[in-house]
Amino acid sequence: MKKMLSLSAVLVATVMLASCASFFAAMFGFEVEAPETPQSSMVLLELIACEDRENCDEQNSLVKNSFQSGFFPVVTGPGGAEVPFNHIEALTEAGLVFFKENIPAGTYTLEGIRYLWMTNYNFLHSPIKDLKFDGQREDEFIEVKYYPMPQPLTIEISPGKVASFGRIQVYFQTKYAAEGSREADDEYDLAVFSYEGIYPEDRTVLNLMDKWKYGSWPDWNKRK
Repeated sequence: MKKMLSLSAVLVATVMLASCASFFAAMFGFEVEAPETPQSSMVLLELIACEDRENCDEQNSLVKNSFQSGFFPVVTGPGGAEVPFNHIEALTEAGLVFFKENIPAGTYTLEGIRYLWMTNYNFLHSPIKDLKFDGQREDEFIEVKYYPMPQPLTIEISPGKVASFGRIQVYFQTKYAAEGSREADDEYDLAVFSYEGIYPEDRTVLNLMDKWKYGSWPDWNKRK
């Protein structure tokens, strides 16, 4: 009887741990689809976005895109279609990590950074189901700013491989940070934005992937 109870406890604990792992993976963006074919590829990009120009690294970077504002890379692939990125948040060893799995091989170009934000009024009056930024969404509730790269960054992705644009480092200030007032409805608008560093050879994210054992990440690790 005791053995049966112990076995049941182990099974319950296993299910609970698996459920917790799935919950946190979804919450921070680690959900990833398995490779669909041997030719399927993946592209990644790390964005370091800081409000302190003198101390701008992964320890001082923006750690998440909120319901009211967010940064998203604008990358075009073969045929000129924009890549609809997923992103991973709250990492301690990197900034915001953007990725897209199961893409075709070909030429991909980082054109710039898009910033989406909402006024306080629109945030309060937008339908709850729409309070999610995907980097491409545009509607009457969303304000959009686009910051082109000083020079577009292009990479060639081979069939069945994982490739990265490396690390992009930007400095920004919201109007609230610049003016120190939360009374304005446009406090999430940007007063300042500048590219501080472009590092296409940076392998931080590719190296971090070795630690990601959840779901199908090990399958993608084999394609680096």
